[in-house]
Amino acid sequence: MGDNILECKRLDGHDDKETRDEIGDLIEESDGFAGVFPEHKYNIVKTLQEKHGKYKAHVVGMTGDGVNDAPALKKANIGIAVADATDAARGGMPSLSLSLSRSQGE
Repeated sequence: MGDNILECKRLDGHDDKETRDEIGDLIEESDGFAGVFPEHKYNIVKTLQEKHGKYKAHVVGMTGDGVNDAPALKKANIGIAVADATDAARGGMPSLSLSLSRSQGE
């Protein structure tokens, strides 16, 4: 992880398209986020999904463990509720069961 941490209060109150594009660039260039509220999580996911750049829109994954994560988990293309997540976080997305194993040659 790098040291380009975006204070999420910089994301508040931007409605015009030009400013939204600038905010999208800030999010895209950030290594992490500080001072994050639930609405920031949702808006970060939404902004990345709508951002059209070199690779078109992003496919966005989100991990979360609490009620406040549920809207962003549901909005994300890939939502991952961690082991001790609340029922609300798990309930916001479809279920997927994974079983990971190593092949014999490894």
